[in-house]
Amino acid sequence: AVQPLSLKAACSRLSVHEVALNALIPNIVDGLVSNLEVSGTYQKGSMIWTPHLYGKLQEESALSFFKANGYVEYQALKKLGIDKPKPFLKERFPQDTYSLETVFASSSVLNPLDAALDECIASGSYADMTLHLPSPFSTADAQ
Repeated sequence: AVQPLSLKAACSRLSVHEVALNALIPNIVDGLVSNLEVSGTYQKGSMIWTPHLYGKLQEESALSFFKANGYVEYQALKKLGIDKPKPFLKERFPQDTYSLETVFASSSVLNPLDAALDECIASGSYADMTLHLPSPFSTADAQ
């Protein structure tokens, strides 16, 4: 399996008796995970087994998005199961990055702000900085 597997659903499809489902299957799966015979995590209460590969693919997806776009939203990482996105990203990208309010951004995404700021100073005017950032950036990020 490459994605989380509900043991209840799998046992139902295989017509496993409910007694076996509740008494045997959790112990068997827990033992397999504990003995490293299968790689992943098992949530006893919800009876869901998540393969290690699934987490790795989710992580790679998030990192790939950041590398391609120069930013990633924290909420998107939380949906992928990354509970603490700021430290997760800062650990992997310690140089030339910024932990903003709702997004993690590389300095390359913020470069247009420098040009807009220089133009404001030169002309003595104001500019809406959010116009120079990708749409997922919030007003708090622009401040």
